[in-house]
Amino acid sequence: MIVDVAPMVMRHIRREMRRRANGLSVPQFRALLYVYRHEAAGLAEIAEHVGLMPPSASKMMDKLVARGLVLREIPSDDRRRIRLTLTARGRASVELARRGTAEELAHVVAKLTPEQRVVLAQGLNILSELFSEHPPARLPHA
Repeated sequence: MIVDVAPMVMRHIRREMRRRANGLSVPQFRALLYVYRHEAAGLAEIAEHVGLMPPSASKMMDKLVARGLVLREIPSDDRRRIRLTLTARGRASVELARRGTAEELAHVVAKLTPEQRVVLAQGLNILSELFSEHPPARLPHA
């Protein structure tokens, strides 16, 4: 069931995020989202996440830097590693898209009965626990 439903939900979320992405390409917006979630991300991590080779990811990040959405920092302790962080403008852009998408999803979920919303929230909480980066050591038996 998850395999069938998750792609439908993600298509809806991606469509809404793209609609609010302020002229960014899908890979650019995905890179911004990654840096939003992983402050001081490295170029190789972003390239892997977006599905680009590092030279292409570097050019893409150059464009985001030029647009004032991302800062490129070279730490003094390891000059080979570049850290990428969002500017205030980049953070605001991501947050605006996330907020608008969350509002759209709230409109969709509002079509459910109160009981269905409770069941959905419970199911999402369970999935969140199962798939979080730090899942519980032992799952309870059904």
